[in-house]
Amino acid sequence: MNNRAFYVPCSAHSLNLVVNDAANITHDTVNFFNLIREIYVFFSSSTKRWSIICKHLPDLKLKALSATRWSSRIDAVKPLRYHLEKIFDALLEISDNNSSEWDCTTTHKAHSLALNIQNYRFICLVVIWFDILNEINAISKMMQNPTINTQICINLLNKLIHKFTEYHTDEHFERVLEEATTVARELNVDADFPPIDTVRPRRKPTQFQYEQSDEVLLDPKTKYKVDVFFRILDQTLTSLKRRFDELETFTDVFGFITNNNLFSYSKDDLMKHCKDLNVKLKIVQVVTQILTV
Repeated sequence: MNNRAFYVPCSAHSLNLVVNDAANITHDTVNFFNLIREIYVFFSSSTKRWSIICKHLPDLKLKALSATRWSSRIDAVKPLRYHLEKIFDALLEISDNNSSEWDCTTTHKAHSLALNIQNYRFICLVVIWFDILNEINAISKMMQNPTINTQICINLLNKLIHKFTEYHTDEHFERVLEEATTVARELNVDADFPPIDTVRPRRKPTQFQYEQSDEVLLDPKTKYKVDVFFRILDQTLTSLKRRFDELETFTDVFGFITNNNLFSYSKDDLMKHCKDLNVKLKIVQVVTQILTV
């Protein structure tokens, strides 16, 4: 109703979009969340199967993947992060049942899910995504506090960006591998990255000697670090900076009013902020009048 009002997107929702961007950046991450969804659907669609997973996980229940609240997906990843071997045992109990208690479709599905869990690449993603979602979920809850102001929000986002920048190192990747190796031992999984079967592109004849194909990463561990680990973090950092540019601009204009330190400014600084705000409001009013003509 006010033609000089500013539109500011919900910060918590923007964080969900940040996670969504990172979750769709590679085939590994898409398959990762699809597998988590399949595990939950497999057990929750049958009271009999649900009783088995509850027997193996009496203190922690599987959670569904929310389609809208991406930051809350930490609840779905947490059981896999700390009790993956118990989920595996539950699937194994169903798949190894030779009696008529389960039909072939059920035992085959349980066997297929167990094989997908017993994969070092998947285990590494459990550790990676638990760390990312845990950090984002904590910030998201703070942003939903009705008393928070934009300056505090910007400070929280800067801390989050700093945190993920620290993650974007070879040292942190090695820490991820150490934690994943601990889980892999409990599942009797080799802690290595086997070569991946990929579709080989058709070779095209080159007309000139300088036409060389791009260098291919042959080491599976290095390839995983570059194509999965670093790529997820790169997308997360890019989305954080891009999706909150508007909020930072808004804070530059209105921050002197909303940061509860209005009386700490000098007379000259306060006058400068007021003039900047006045100019901004006039620009918005003129643009609004043009658009309504």
